[in-house]
Amino acid sequence: THLFEYTNPTHKSFGQIKNLIKLRIKDQYLQSWHENIQSSSKSRFYRIIKGEFEIEPYIDILPTKYRIPLTRLRLSSHRLPIETGRWNNTQLAYRSCPFCTDKSLGDEFHYIFECENTKAERYTLLSKYFRRHPNTFKANHLFNSRKKSVLINLTKLTISIDKLF
Repeated sequence: THLFEYTNPTHKSFGQIKNLIKLRIKDQYLQSWHENIQSSSKSRFYRIIKGEFEIEPYIDILPTKYRIPLTRLRLSSHRLPIETGRWNNTQLAYRSCPFCTDKSLGDEFHYIFECENTKAERYTLLSKYFRRHPNTFKANHLFNSRKKSVLINLTKLTISIDKLF
């Protein structure tokens, strides 16, 4: 008999206790993960497109040549003004798109959904649903699509954006 059985009136088995501890550790990690995403200046776009702590569908759907550029964009491993400005400690308001006259923030959302310089590629590669009245819900829907053709077109747009910088 285990000492724990004498001190715990519910008489949980070792396996049950182990599972409870695992669940508690996982819950604490997920809470920390959500907190880090919410507080990080680097994860502005990531928190729009990433809702759950799980492997993204595109990992299994796309071949490597498409998966890598999309992953780089998702993780802010690129040279868009939003990121290069962070490297240089440039204030957020000054990390603007060099192609647009309205001084729009040069972030991932802007280049995928709004920038005049990527308009032709956007119209060729994204459906009308994503182009009309873009918002964070549509960005999340686009990046979490399970349709291979949608993800390949998104990656092609990502590659064309990357070539600008």
